[in-house]
Amino acid sequence: MLSDHDRSQLAGRWARRYPAAMLRSPYLRPDELAAARRRVQHAERNRGHRPRRAPARCPAVAQPRIRLIPVTRDQAMAFVAAVHRHHGRPQGYRFAVGAHDGNRLVGVAVAGHPVARGLADGWTLEVRRIASDGTPNVCSALYGACWRAARALGYTRAVTYTQQGESGASLRAAGWTLAAELPSRAGWNTASRPRADRGADRVRRFRWEIAAAGHGCQPRIAVTAEPGPAAETGTSRPPARHRPQEIDLSEADASRGHRTRDAGAARAERPQPSP
Repeated sequence: MLSDHDRSQLAGRWARRYPAAMLRSPYLRPDELAAARRRVQHAERNRGHRPRRAPARCPAVAQPRIRLIPVTRDQAMAFVAAVHRHHGRPQGYRFAVGAHDGNRLVGVAVAGHPVARGLADGWTLEVRRIASDGTPNVCSALYGACWRAARALGYTRAVTYTQQGESGASLRAAGWTLAAELPSRAGWNTASRPRADRGADRVRRFRWEIAAAGHGCQPRIAVTAEPGPAAETGTSRPPARHRPQEIDLSEADASRGHRTRDAGAARAERPQPSP
């Protein structure tokens, strides 16, 4: 025979482990059985809706809304020279896009042709510079805008580079992926082409890219023009688009030109009045 204390302990243990089997327990009195049934029904109704204490949150800070705007080449280069951390103005230019928060220019992106010859296949665009004043979400918005503009212009791949110590979170947010890790280089100064140290040498870099489906299936776009008839014959005649147009003058045009030239010579030989 179970005491009241043992019976309550058993009911609680069964309620926690076997709520459905507790309704058929022979150790409970009818009033305890009815109370246990109500407890199980209440638990079934509220399953998955257990009240939780709301976590303490910091007051919400309104983030400025970023809007993309067109910028000129001079505006983009001046912003890069003033804001970028470790690079100056890039060499080469294809297009630029800016980011505005409603009050001022907060970031720019400059895109151009790839510097690496192995990537210059005619279908690839390189984002040369991204510069911002620290406003959140500016870099990811500019990376996404550059890729959409590249796709509209017909490019199927875009690449860019980051240095060691940069996480690349903005690139991942815009859908870019890490493609290669490039070792550090002693510098770009060579005997054949002397160059000054820009302060960013001897740093490991990472190449990021984003590509459309089917990239690499297109034929490589030739950078130089195909040889024409002049190259086949070995003559040094310039291409047709660089030659002055040859005009066949008719006899009437030729005689009119002679008459005009003779009239000009006669006016030059006419004595001038003395002052």
